[in-house]
Amino acid sequence: MSDSMTLTVPGFRLPGWEVIHVYQKENKNDWHYKSMVLLLRRTVSAEEPFAVCKIVTHAPNMACHDADIMAMIPPHPNIIMLYSSHAAVPHPGKTSLIFEYCADEDLLAFARSARERIPESFFWHVLHQSFLALIHLDRYQIHHGDLHVGNLFLRPVEGDTYPDVVFADFEYAEYQAQLKSYEWTDLQRLGNSMQGTVVIIDETLEGLPYSQELTDFVRLLFRDKTQVQRLPDLVEIAKKMAYGDNNAASPRMPAWMIAYFAELKSKAVPRPSNSKPT
Repeated sequence: MSDSMTLTVPGFRLPGWEVIHVYQKENKNDWHYKSMVLLLRRTVSAEEPFAVCKIVTHAPNMACHDADIMAMIPPHPNIIMLYSSHAAVPHPGKTSLIFEYCADEDLLAFARSARERIPESFFWHVLHQSFLALIHLDRYQIHHGDLHVGNLFLRPVEGDTYPDVVFADFEYAEYQAQLKSYEWTDLQRLGNSMQGTVVIIDETLEGLPYSQELTDFVRLLFRDKTQVQRLPDLVEIAKKMAYGDNNAASPRMPAWMIAYFAELKSKAVPRPSNSKPT
């Protein structure tokens, strides 16, 4: 059921879009808080009919941090696409960021909802595409700052190959020069989060144990800060483990995963969720 734009965000308009779902709202009578997230649908036909709008709060006399950071990152298939950003007139200190819609699914939600064992090659696929995104961010000296499986979106693709992995939520991103020596690198955050996810799946779903190579690999990413210097090598390792020696296309998903992502793609309006889509 569509929400009224007038009721959900008083006085706020995005020409060409309508609000069809509100993900975050602390008080239905007031939206003066840090951020809220809306699912949008184009009011005219388009190849990409849906988008996600994140409305962020910042000092009225300052630019929007998220928008500034995203403007510094050229498009990449493994980084969320920012379509546009707009001042949320007539509300000073609020900016609307319109992002691509990734079928309302992240790696954390997928792992929690899996009822059959996720193939090990899928985790190597996630690592491979995550490393590609990290190399891209490194070229522009950007530190994501909040990299975990809840911020790794899964973008379904055509056919039966694994979905694309997409970095999202750059709210805590900063330039690498601002990173303190005691702070975790993005690679450490990724390794820590992936380690927990692999262990949970390994312990809760029946099937052959995941290889020692996988568990040691993600543990090393977390524990050894210097691994960030080996990103090009890590890309090749994960690529070989995910796709084999011949670097073939992504392995065919098992039937249950094909059905899972086909259902996601077929839904006109995503299921309500407490998870933050951007």
